[in-house]
Amino acid sequence: MDGFALIDDIDSFYAGIDDSVYETIAYDICSTCGVQMNDTGDNTYVCPQCHVLNDKVEVTDMSTMTSDSSYNTSYGTHNQIRFVGSNRYKYQHLLRGNSDYSLIQEQNIRKILFDCNYVSDTDINVPKDILLIIADHYKSVRESNNIYRGTILRGILAAMTYYVCLEKQLAYKPNDISVWFGISDINYSKGDKIVLDLIERGILNINRHIKAEHEFIFSYSTRLGFDKTQIEFLTEIMERVLKMRLVNPNSKPSTKALSIIYMFILAAKINIDSETLHTRFNASFGTIRSTSSDLINNISLMKDIFDKYDIPTKIVRTRKKRVTKKVQYQDEADVLDGEISKIDK
Repeated sequence: MDGFALIDDIDSFYAGIDDSVYETIAYDICSTCGVQMNDTGDNTYVCPQCHVLNDKVEVTDMSTMTSDSSYNTSYGTHNQIRFVGSNRYKYQHLLRGNSDYSLIQEQNIRKILFDCNYVSDTDINVPKDILLIIADHYKSVRESNNIYRGTILRGILAAMTYYVCLEKQLAYKPNDISVWFGISDINYSKGDKIVLDLIERGILNINRHIKAEHEFIFSYSTRLGFDKTQIEFLTEIMERVLKMRLVNPNSKPSTKALSIIYMFILAAKINIDSETLHTRFNASFGTIRSTSSDLINNISLMKDIFDKYDIPTKIVRTRKKRVTKKVQYQDEADVLDGEISKIDK
């Protein structure tokens, strides 16, 4: 039991250790040839005689060391340690037994979400608190033994981002979120189906029955700088449009919202042109103009709302002048002479 006695003075214990008994290993010396190895600049050493390659290793103290590359471990471990040799597979259980896989996966999900804000070239910028809510929702998916990887995982996260953003009145179109995550519309659609199935099974607690049109009205109006009264007016107009089906019910929520906003811009004579709406919201303005024309034709059905907020119902539709290019045609005789001269040559 003397070997297990407590140490009274830890400083004296370490002071009595003889460091000279430890061998200093020269990792840049070839064990076969005994010569100095050359640094390749790619985290490896190469022997100039036998050309064997060794990993570049930095010794930080007497008990730990770090290797800069060639880990044969996955993200499921905290300590990325590289085992070498023919029997290296036997030691993998040490990594699995000393790591928290669920914690690492949670960190990876957060990294995917946070990287979208930094890597993507789009104008989408989802706040950090919303991204943390999405990561917490996906934790419920993982705990229910539903594991997804690759583009399907990104599709699921993209669909969850769409629904959670709607809950927080931050509306983005699904195709914009697809670009933000770097996936195709097909992968987003697959992820959306999985998310809806998880909601139906009670695994995900996300509200999917939100009226997206109202959230697009709020989001777009806020981004255009409209005040609270103007947003209330647009919300009431949207309620009337949906109730009376004044536009095509199959139109996208974003199209309905932008069409109502464009009608309001024309009625209130706000200095926002169509090009601003097109570039800021990446919208097809031809569709918006057509839908807003249908609304203007039925403006009498919304007159009480216009009068309530003292907004004129007489709307002057502005159209750009068509520019026709004049094309000068040669005389038929001149053309014929040219063709004959080519034949003669």
